[in-house]
Order: sequence, then C-alpha cells, then structure tokens
Amino acid sequence: MEIKLRKYNLDGSEDGEVSLKYDGEALENTHQLHLLRTLQKKIRQQGTVLVKGRSDVRGGGAKPYAQKGTGRARRGTSRSPLIVGGGVIFGPSNRSTRYKMNKKQINLAKIDLVNRNSDKIVIINSIVDEGLKTKDVAKLINGLSQTKGKVQIVLDKSDSSFERAARNLTNVSIQYSGHLDVEKTIQCGLTLVSSSCLSVLGGSLSE
Repeated sequence: MEIKLRKYNLDGSEDGEVSLKYDGEALENTHQLHLLRTLQKKIRQQGTVLVKGRSDVRGGGAKPYAQKGTGRARRGTSRSPLIVGGGVIFGPSNRSTRYKMNKKQINLAKIDLVNRNSDKIVIINSIVDEGLKTKDVAKLINGLSQTKGKVQIVLDKSDSSFERAARNLTNVSIQYSGHLDVEKTIQCGLTLVSSSCLSVLGGSLSE
C-alpha cells in the first residue's frame, strides 16, 4: 500500500506527486503516534524547576528554643517545613521525564501521522533559493493553503535565505531535517516538506 502526497515547485506550479510505500501493518499505529507525540512534548520540557527542602535551606542548625518548659511543640530546627522560612515538603526538583523510543517505533508513528494528514502535507522542489523573498513564500503558502491557519515548513538544513524569507510571516514555524513535530503537523493547516528531506516522513518513498 502507499500514500500519495502532492508535489509542487517553488513558484506554485504542480509537479506530480510522491508515493510513500509502507506495509499494511503500518497503516494504523495510534499508540505509537501517541508515544511519539508525548515524547516530543517531554523533550521540550526544561525540567529545571527546583525548590529547597528542609536540608537545603540555609541555617537552622541551632535548636530554636528549649526542649521543655515552653509549652510549645518540640523543634530541633527552625527550617522545618511546618514553619515560615523552612523547606518545602515534596516540592519539584530537577528531573527528566523522557523515555526511549526505538527507530522502528518512530518510523511507524511517522507513517501513521502522514497517513492521517496526507491532505495537508505538500512536497516542495528546490526549496533552497538564495534570491527568495518573503512575498514569494507568502504567495506560495497562500496558493497551497486552503485555510488561513498555521503553517509548518520542514527544511533539509539550516538555509539562511529561506529562513530569512519565512521568519517574518505570521503563524509560520520552521523545522529542520530529522525532526517532524507531531503536535504542529496535527494542528497546522499546511506542512511544506523539502524534496531533499523526504526521509523525515518515514517509510519507503519513491516518486
């Protein structure tokens, strides 16, 4: 079985289509797609939030008052989480919630992603052009997009000319080869992929 994707030139003219070949078992992989989407969200999390526990707060070495005779509760430190100026009980700390996904799992998830959004993914020929202007990119997007929604552009490498032409456009995000954002592909109304980085879509591609 195969998925057909539209193919266009940089000037907006149609240039046939690209066929994505895949196994029949790779058609439905909702769970793998969910895992990849969740993993990408976890990778974006910094995980640098940190609060101090009772052992991290400065001071508190001396016993605040006598053990007996005051009528108050027994305390050995003034940095107890129960009083002001003390540590935090079960507060957040530096940690990573990432998990590992095998290449085969990622590939299956990408195929399912492309299968579900094949009508929104467009292949572009010769996306690298030194003379490219912002108005050229805007004209290309307006000609291909059916709605005025968000647009994702996947490039083969960090091309300064194309990035400079597209970065001032509203609701346009640029990704680079090796990374296809699941969240953005689902949310965006149009995803442009350079013909030189078709491998980012996963599966076996042939024109």
